[in-house]
Amino acid sequence: MRKLAGVVPLLGWMSNVQAIPIQWTLTDVLFDDGGTATGSFVFDADTATYSNISITTTTAGLLPLATFTSLLAGSATDGAFTPAAGDQTGQPFLQLLYFQLPLSNAGGTLYLINPFFPSTSSFDGTCLNASCSSVDYGRIMVDGGIIGSTPAVIPVPAAAWLFASAMASAGALRRRNA
Repeated sequence: MRKLAGVVPLLGWMSNVQAIPIQWTLTDVLFDDGGTATGSFVFDADTATYSNISITTTTAGLLPLATFTSLLAGSATDGAFTPAAGDQTGQPFLQLLYFQLPLSNAGGTLYLINPFFPSTSSFDGTCLNASCSSVDYGRIMVDGGIIGSTPAVIPVPAAAWLFASAMASAGALRRRNA
């Protein structure tokens, strides 16, 4: 029993391992003026945080090309993106307003269009004040979704690493006490 005393805390620690955040990639996003949006962001459902934001909208009729790299506000059910932090007056604004389901660390495919009220779907616009609490709605998203998958670089799963460490510790204890 004493031999396993060093292994038990490691096995208990393994149960607290967190899931890998998911990269969400925009797919087939189209605005009502013919413009599009492409790119991706990472969302960690365990901490409800966005990172690695890189979304670009194309020029069509109403708004110029814009690249979004900063989160203004967001949750598991929506995200508001701007080009950079700071005074938002006159800056482009992208609101991904309607996630079919909350973002999770499981990934999957989610639509960005509200099927019951399409006019309340995601949109692209311009911030009218420093905090972007007032927005000029430029164009509404009419098609598209997001696909969530694990990032391309996948670290060795922590649970497997911890399990291997626990087994190595158990082996070392066994050799030492033999």
